[in-house]
Amino acid sequence: MPITLAQLTSAIKELPEPPQSRFLVLSMLEDPKYSLDQVANTIAQDETLSLKILKLANSAQFSRNTKILTIKDALVLIGTRSIKVILYQDMLETSKMAITPFFIELWKSALFTALLTKSAAVMLRHNRPELCFTAGMICDVGLLMINQFSGNLCSGLIKKVQTDGLSLPATEDKIFGFNHQHVGVAVAQHWNLSNLHQNIIKYHHDPLNCPHQMMESDYAVMVAVHVANNLSPVHGPDGWKYIRRSAISAVNNCPYTYEEIVGTLQHSFESINARVSQYAEMMFGAPAEEDGEAEEPEDGGENRGEETEDSNEEAPPQAKADT
Repeated sequence: MPITLAQLTSAIKELPEPPQSRFLVLSMLEDPKYSLDQVANTIAQDETLSLKILKLANSAQFSRNTKILTIKDALVLIGTRSIKVILYQDMLETSKMAITPFFIELWKSALFTALLTKSAAVMLRHNRPELCFTAGMICDVGLLMINQFSGNLCSGLIKKVQTDGLSLPATEDKIFGFNHQHVGVAVAQHWNLSNLHQNIIKYHHDPLNCPHQMMESDYAVMVAVHVANNLSPVHGPDGWKYIRRSAISAVNNCPYTYEEIVGTLQHSFESINARVSQYAEMMFGAPAEEDGEAEEPEDGGENRGEETEDSNEEAPPQAKADT
């Protein structure tokens, strides 16, 4: 029998909380009022985080025959985006995530979403697109938790979504009685994430139902995540069907149409997949073979007839991301 939402929420509450220094550094990286020196000084107070950053800066991926000894030099060399990836991975490790081959595939899809969200935010005229990277990276954290506690059932569910062109949340609802957005909110609350991040996790598949009091700029972040996430590998080649045109139209002063945004983003898939692979190798090393067989979920019938806004349209060109 699949795990219940109550069981998952209870298990999440028992997980160790990531050190608050991780969230402090993350918030500083997203706030332009903090200088690089201030960020470096804050990181330097956390020995474990400092060692991870210096190790990466001196790794083969970044090494330039010069030993990196200071956090500031490491930040300049590897960039703030790499620091955010390290912070997120550290949060997951603190929460005792089992690093399996399928976990890495989910992680790579999350990073794909993060990178594509930043590009989408630029087209939506969001004035701080780098803020969107973190939002895209964490939006599917609930999916990682479902994978952690449901055994091989999650991998079977994802494969069903990818091969049958189904909506991920609707399929989860049918199998489990809840979806990764519900679980993600429990994680966000346990981690004390900001209201913006909690809302993005909760509404990234249904941005038009997000709280009306959200600032216009925050809504643009929500839509950027919505678009990018539906185009990510975890949703398969038909994920574009579940992008809501009306959500894009509701973004103020957006000069681009749905077709222009999706088409432009699809042209960046190859380069983004290459960057995702580089990050994955930095974090996890060479790819490993998958263990065990995926458990095929029982859903009592397929969702092929599920209605979506764009279900009757032809796919935009190049709508498939490399997996």
